[in-house]
Amino acid sequence: MADFLLDELPSTEAVLVQEHINICDKCRQRYRELKDTGKALETVRIMAPVTASPRFAENVNRAASEESRQIIAALTPERRLDWEVREAVREQRRERRYR
Repeated sequence: MADFLLDELPSTEAVLVQEHINICDKCRQRYRELKDTGKALETVRIMAPVTASPRFAENVNRAASEESRQIIAALTPERRLDWEVREAVREQRRERRYR
């Protein structure tokens, strides 16, 4: 039904689905419900971007940093060394980008 509604069926299959919808009350009702839902969704405006207040952004960044520190502290020594090497490479890339 979704492919039919999105017009993605080959024409031979689309004809068969349409014929079935024409004779089957249950499928016709389902088709109408899905079509109405699609129409309703088309009318929904895209959400406008929201800019966080400086205080909110600071609190989120602080919490994320603390959580990252806890995760890194819980790593095994071998995994922590892998992380440190990857982080050093990332830092070098950042430095090159901003030169």
